[in-house]
Amino acid sequence: MANNLARKKISAAYRYSFSRLALNYDILYELISEDPELLADFGTVREEFDQILTEFLAGAGSVQELDALRRRITAQMEVYTVYADCFQLYEYVLNRMERRFLDLPLSEMTPVEFAQAAAEKIVSSRDAAVMRDRMQTLLAQLPVRYTRQKFFGMMLERMTVLAGSARADLEDYIQRLRSSAMLHLPEAMGQYPELYEALEQFRQADFKHMEEPEYRRLVQILAQVSQTLQDATDTCLLLEELINDLYVLLLCRPEALRDGSEESLLIQVIRKVMEGYDSSSETAMDEVTRLLAQTEGIQEDAMERFAAADTPLEGELAKIDRLLSSSAFASLEDADRDTQAADNLWIEQRCRAFFDELEELFRTVPRQVTRAVMASLLSQTPPVMTSFTELRTAIQNSLESCDDAAERETAMELLKQDLLDDDPDLA
Repeated sequence: MANNLARKKISAAYRYSFSRLALNYDILYELISEDPELLADFGTVREEFDQILTEFLAGAGSVQELDALRRRITAQMEVYTVYADCFQLYEYVLNRMERRFLDLPLSEMTPVEFAQAAAEKIVSSRDAAVMRDRMQTLLAQLPVRYTRQKFFGMMLERMTVLAGSARADLEDYIQRLRSSAMLHLPEAMGQYPELYEALEQFRQADFKHMEEPEYRRLVQILAQVSQTLQDATDTCLLLEELINDLYVLLLCRPEALRDGSEESLLIQVIRKVMEGYDSSSETAMDEVTRLLAQTEGIQEDAMERFAAADTPLEGELAKIDRLLSSSAFASLEDADRDTQAADNLWIEQRCRAFFDELEELFRTVPRQVTRAVMASLLSQTPPVMTSFTELRTAIQNSLESCDDAAERETAMELLKQDLLDDDPDLA
């Protein structure tokens, strides 16, 4: 049995998840009513979730069944994420080809002026997280003109900054980098033929000799799959949040201090959603809107109480913190994670294995894709620049060493949009 402090935290989690589930459940069914094919790629997920939810409302419900459903959605999200990583690389390539076929105005700034403005923008914030985000934006778009060995040396230098981190965390990090570089391609990708066939079109493309009709065709394909992936990942996130909240409710119910009137209100919302969208009853849907208005403030109050309670929970209840974390797809497993601190030697060994994979990839893909991979990886690893002057010089050198004027102009244009345009004094 939980002590009083733990019970307060559990109760806050219960209220938060119940109120968020009611709201998201209405959102899900509203989206389904607008697009009946919304869950076409998710099999029987809706029916299975509704069954477990109905059992919960009746005082029962199975955490085991819900956990299996959560694993399925997490696996689907992994596949969508890998596809998104792949298409992002090809978007990088297509962006740098645009000026071959379109007559676009040149930048009003020279590389020297741009480097000064971009460096000033990055260091203008005292918030380390904001500076890091701006650096990632910069590195994702700057022209890449490195030899493989120079690039591997830069990557190793950046990775050794992470010495002291748990080995398991760094393994997860390297796996994420592998995905970004198209080195981790799950077999399940073949279960999504529209995306798979689109990706094959890009993998077989001749970017060096591409003519305008083929370029425009690929741009159109990219736009289509980008929208498909956006819709799919948004749906995945909504389903995962619903599952996470019901998971929290099942875990918390035995220990939570529950407000009978508040719980009754939230149950009414959920039942009315079921009734309204199953029967297309406008009266029921109007009732949902009325009831939801009465739940206003519950989520905010409950989360504030939950966040204020720093009491650790034990056993199965320890999963609650992960289920309500900012990462909806966080693993709930603790088993066999290597918590030993990684030293420089361990990091170098793991990086060398990673670099061997990259070396093989770079031998098999066009130069344009190699540069896209390098830019992506550099944007995701910790920068090691230590001063404003060093940062400005690095930006200037990157722009001036790019012998493709169209690519340089595109990089400056994209960075102006992403980095400078929110500051009129620098734009």
